Amino acid sequence: VGGTAAMLAAAARWGARRFLYVSSGAVYGASRPEPRREGEPLTSPATPYGQAKRRAEALVATAPGLETVRARGFAFIGPGLPLDGSYAAGDLLKEAARGGPLTLRSTGASVRTYLDAQEAGRWLAVMLAAGEPGTAYNLGGGLPLTVAMLAGLVAKIAGLGPAAVVLGPDTATDSYVPDLSSVRERLGLSPQVPLADSVVAALRWVRAGAPGARA
Repeated sequence: VGGTAAMLAAAARWGARRFLYVSSGAVYGASRPEPRREGEPLTSPATPYGQAKRRAEALVATAPGLETVRARGFAFIGPGLPLDGSYAAGDLLKEAARGGPLTLRSTGASVRTYLDAQEAGRWLAVMLAAGEPGTAYNLGGGLPLTVAMLAGLVAKIAGLGPAAVVLGPDTATDSYVPDLSSVRERLGLSPQVPLADSVVAALRWVRAGAPGARA
């Protein structure tokens, strides 16, 4: 939140006209099966990370003298994905590059959509250049699938059999899926890169010695 305030102040000093804030789908709070829409009230309980993003968004939305746009990111996959964090996709890629097994801490029933990382960069550029001032846009993939399904796809592309995917005992599930209606209608953006292509590019990057790949 403090960093966002500092960047807004710096942008004002520099005479910037437009400002893009990269937020998160975590602002929507507690999980639910339905895709999250930008206009819904942010009233459900959020994680500390989600609360911080909400506070930063509030600063951005009320910043004087700037045309501000907020991008609420969901899940991504592709070269550059952190391999030593808490992202299931990063863990799966790292384990696949080592030859497996691909071990999940849960049953893999949680639902995600994955946007190609390079495509996400293009979306952000469009949002900065053409987004309606004061507006928040979702930034994410359009194909819902379970984490177990993603693990199976990664294993297949890596040349591993279905037995390489090991499900965990945790039955807790959640859904982290964006509604893309607004970004499609207002900015003409929709996911174009097939998920399999993103996985191929990401796996090639990991096998080439990506940071964290051998940790």
